[in-house]
Amino acid sequence: SIGLGVRSLDYKSGHDTILIGTKSSDIIEMVGPKFKKTRRLTEGHYEGELWGLATDPNGSRFATCGGDKTLRVWDLKKLSSIISTQPMKYESRALDWSPNSKYLASGLLNGVILLMKADSVEVLNYLESTFKSKKSDKWIADIKFSPDNLKVAFGGHGCASPIEVFTIDTDKLSKMCVIKAGFTSALTHLDWNVSSDTIVANSQAYEIKWADVNTRKNVFAKTVRDEQWASWTCLFGFPVQGIYPPGADGTDVNSAARSASQKVLATGDDFGKVKLFKYPSVAENSEFKEFGGHSSFVCNVRFSHDDNYLISVGG
Repeated sequence: SIGLGVRSLDYKSGHDTILIGTKSSDIIEMVGPKFKKTRRLTEGHYEGELWGLATDPNGSRFATCGGDKTLRVWDLKKLSSIISTQPMKYESRALDWSPNSKYLASGLLNGVILLMKADSVEVLNYLESTFKSKKSDKWIADIKFSPDNLKVAFGGHGCASPIEVFTIDTDKLSKMCVIKAGFTSALTHLDWNVSSDTIVANSQAYEIKWADVNTRKNVFAKTVRDEQWASWTCLFGFPVQGIYPPGADGTDVNSAARSASQKVLATGDDFGKVKLFKYPSVAENSEFKEFGGHSSFVCNVRFSHDDNYLISVGG
């Protein structure tokens, strides 16, 4: 537990039981004579927005980060936290898990990239990006490891975003390149192809761009027509044409995620709904199944590595 103070207290008369609610979103039960037995009943993030979400590509874990400035790793089967950082100086809204399960990469609100050990959330290395800002107005909006585990790509908010790529070698980040993809607004989502040499990305201006990491240049849509993508989280592109309801604009859907089987596409929207479509979803007004559970915006969705779970975060 982060342990940020008691906010509420209740005593069950005749059962020697006390319930404690904390500012850090814990509910703790104390039972028995002198209340020596304790257990945590619930836990969670406790402040600001929750955007960062990543699943372990090889195991039953997922990680989250958000406005309370903590990063947490969770056990999917036990539905409980495994480990958490203490509150950091800046919050993070972008998070990814490396394909080999070794690393977590997090983009902070001040434009710094963290490389962390997934098993312990220890910060192994950090590096300032071109989005570095003391005002926290150019935060990292999305970040993805390449399938070969050798690179991490990201883009930012608050500017006409380029795509920046760092390399990873012996637990260390190094700057590789900055690709001027031609966006007129902030980057929102990006994905790698399976060969780890091409990136597809979207912007707030409803743009879709493709970039070659080796040449540092944009490529035409026709050259990636048959490209195989390691993931698909972009909100614009051929596989997701059918996810928008009638009358919706490009801001109503916040997140998308393709299942590991590549047969299902999940989305999270502004109306608190998680939807499941067939993948690819290319027909206008495609059929879907809809699920509730959030009281406000669903900020992010991800499937577990075996598609047995779908995780959503947000309001």
